[in-house]
Amino acid sequence: MKQVLTLTIILLLSLTKATAKDYKLTVNVLGPKGVKVENVKVAVYFGNTALLPDTIIGNKALFSNYLYSGVYNIEATAKNFETVYDTIMMSNDRIYQKTIRLERREYTLPALKVKGKVRAVVYKGDTIQFNPEAVNKLQGDMAREILMQMPGVEINGNSISIYGNKVENTYVDGKKIFGDQPTTALDHVEADNVVRIQAFEDKKEKEDEPQKRRGAWALNIITANKMVNSMDAKVLAAGGKTLGDKIPGQHNTRYAAGGVMNFFSEELHYSAKLMHNNENVASTSDLRFLQIEDVNPSYSKNSCAGVGFDRNWNKRKKGLKKINIGYQWTRKETDALTQSDTEYSPFDNMKWRTNNQTNKTIGTDSRHTFSTSASFALGAKAHINTSVSQQFADNNNTSAQHITDNSNLASVRGTTVNTSNATGDNTNAAISLFQTIGKLKYSLSANFTRGNDDKSRQHADSTSTQGTTMTVNELVDINGFDRNHNIALAASVGYSDFKKLQKCFLSYKYNNSRQHLSQTAWNTLTGEADNVNTYHYVALTQTHNPALQIETPIGRPFLSATLGMRHTIVDDDNRLATEKSSYRFNMPDISLNMSWSPKSSPMTSFSIAYNISGTTPDIIQLRYQLDDTNPYWLTIGNPMLRPQTTHSITTLNNISLNSHGGMVMVNATAEWYRNSIVSKETYYTADTYLPDIDYKARQGSTISSFENVNDGNRQNLFANIIMPLSALRSSASMVLTASRSSFPFYYNDQLDKSITTAFGGNIVLGTSLIPRTRVNLTTVFNTSHTSNQKSDVTNRINTLNVIARAETDITRHLFLKAKYQYTMQHNRMSESTEEENILNIYFGVRFLKEKRAELSVTAYDLLNSFNSRMVYTEQNFTRTSMQTNYGRFVSLNFTYTFRKYKSRNSWSGGNIDW
Repeated sequence: MKQVLTLTIILLLSLTKATAKDYKLTVNVLGPKGVKVENVKVAVYFGNTALLPDTIIGNKALFSNYLYSGVYNIEATAKNFETVYDTIMMSNDRIYQKTIRLERREYTLPALKVKGKVRAVVYKGDTIQFNPEAVNKLQGDMAREILMQMPGVEINGNSISIYGNKVENTYVDGKKIFGDQPTTALDHVEADNVVRIQAFEDKKEKEDEPQKRRGAWALNIITANKMVNSMDAKVLAAGGKTLGDKIPGQHNTRYAAGGVMNFFSEELHYSAKLMHNNENVASTSDLRFLQIEDVNPSYSKNSCAGVGFDRNWNKRKKGLKKINIGYQWTRKETDALTQSDTEYSPFDNMKWRTNNQTNKTIGTDSRHTFSTSASFALGAKAHINTSVSQQFADNNNTSAQHITDNSNLASVRGTTVNTSNATGDNTNAAISLFQTIGKLKYSLSANFTRGNDDKSRQHADSTSTQGTTMTVNELVDINGFDRNHNIALAASVGYSDFKKLQKCFLSYKYNNSRQHLSQTAWNTLTGEADNVNTYHYVALTQTHNPALQIETPIGRPFLSATLGMRHTIVDDDNRLATEKSSYRFNMPDISLNMSWSPKSSPMTSFSIAYNISGTTPDIIQLRYQLDDTNPYWLTIGNPMLRPQTTHSITTLNNISLNSHGGMVMVNATAEWYRNSIVSKETYYTADTYLPDIDYKARQGSTISSFENVNDGNRQNLFANIIMPLSALRSSASMVLTASRSSFPFYYNDQLDKSITTAFGGNIVLGTSLIPRTRVNLTTVFNTSHTSNQKSDVTNRINTLNVIARAETDITRHLFLKAKYQYTMQHNRMSESTEEENILNIYFGVRFLKEKRAELSVTAYDLLNSFNSRMVYTEQNFTRTSMQTNYGRFVSLNFTYTFRKYKSRNSWSGGNIDW
């Protein structure tokens, strides 16, 4: 009995000591309601490092050591329960409690198979969890294909949004190992290696950078393999030919060759890339080559070479934390042929007018870019970021424009040829400092950009009016008299209590820019200078922007406000005439936002915002200088312009329908404008002398100037209903949009108003119900009605799009991807209907070890139906545009991927900036 009493006292003392300790993290492990959990096991992972609890008391696991700021993965289980994974974002100065609820383990008996439905999406508190087992994963899939099948997820290029929340960072097992581009990890983590994908508000980023807006989200990809380093390399070779008739300049032969190599470890990344192709793809990513989404009508020949080096010292508390060095060379040659037909609304004695244009553009763009950046830690609460980049560019562009302009009053035919040869260099340097002193935070930043003016030449000739040919033969040189620059300085200081979600910051931003507008013009036949188009203007712009930012909860609602003013000075300095004009503008910068989320449903939220912002006229709009480089489309500024002010009210409402992804999202916006800056077009039906500017406008020419007018407004309504169909391994969504806009404009000195109403939406159905197959069907519809107040001509355009995508693994090695798109557009004014049927396929076989080699065929527009035709109505005209299609071709492709994993998946060398 004495021994039992002694053991009891020792146990009580140990428990008292354990509970009295200042624990950093407490994990509460619960089962279903009313069910007790036993033999609880909890581990916390920081990357591939497992941290065990100091002690476990009942269903609570207590942690105290080695927990710093960062994203941690929690793994919890208990007897007869499945293992559950979750994520927590921690900081140094807070104590956390996390509750994890376990799920029952399912058993498969010899005579009975228990089969249930897997939820694609599950809400766990303020975290959204996506389950890869709820969708079909095909051979060669990456994490991107998992997310693209999830309800509420939109991926467009390098942008990701989760139920309307923009994703700014992507972590893998709690670490940002793929850099700052949120989509990079999605393209380089294999789908078979993904256990869970979680989405949550990235509170750590907001805490490190106090001025960062609320609503920045992050993804965390939890993988099955806890790896340390890896090698990732891919080579690609392709060859094919253009489909259809062989006409000169159609670029009949197609080819692609190149490769990308990446090495990744936890603190070291380096990459190399080399690619050359004429398959209209300006990227080194094989994901861009082997896709069937779009037909690019322009022809382009693309070359790229680059290397990158990235080194991190994650455990350092002081000194150099990160350094990045990179070089990239790109060259792009383009060829495009476009045609547009414009029908104008009648005005006064002009009963009808049409304008037809054909444009042939050929150009090359070559760039060398050197970049480096570094990050320094000044202890745990301060860091400095620096970056420097240098770019050298060479651009050559030739554009031939053929114009036919006919009306009941005048007839004009003309040709202009513009040749541009631009060279230049650009330097960019930036430095920023962030520091926290208790709850006081401040930041300083400076950015400097310096580049020389482009030097180009434009040549206009062979114009004709009513059959009478006139040779203009005018050359215009646009020269760099001096270097442009832009200096931006910013500072902020304030109070931030992250635990109470309170902020109060005072900020000031200063911007100084210098832009040169310089050119010399003369007639090559007479040698005489053209004084109208010879000038050297220097635009000096200064902006001062003080602001007060406040964020605080008011009970359950959350209030954020920004109160500021922008003071802008624009100096217009004519160096040739020793004239100088100065313009000063004051514009409000005000934002008020109130949001609220019920405690019982964290995914449901409501917000309303009011904003006032201003837009300053630019130097082109202000400068009272006629530009008649194109003799039929002249422009002249208005120095009396005032800044435009925009008022807007926006409501955002997300209503959760259930706990597994059902959502209704409603967004309504109303905007109205004061002092709108609009174009004022005047059409001359005969040669007209303009005494104010001492210029004779030609017959059939149009002068565009600018005016301030009021009474402009716009209203938009957006509703999105998202519904997972878990029992059918499917999802459905429906979007409805409605809008009305009213914009004033001038035409031939008459103030008119264009009113446009539109209604449309889309219905999307996706399913993984068929084994080894994914099917997606999208229907997009839209109707738009446009009318003018002073014209009885109205127009309605109806558009219908039906898009079907299918992907399937035919066998273990054979695969097929196909996209079919039907488009119909009806123009009521001309009673014309345009239709096209586009079919693209991607078919191939994967072989060799782990099916790393692939031989495939891609074909675009097999039905020869793509015409790039678009009809739209604006203000006083309806325009039909069409681009010659250079994107119809077939290609035979071979790729081989080499992956050697010792730890995490490969790191990408980054995207290419063309």
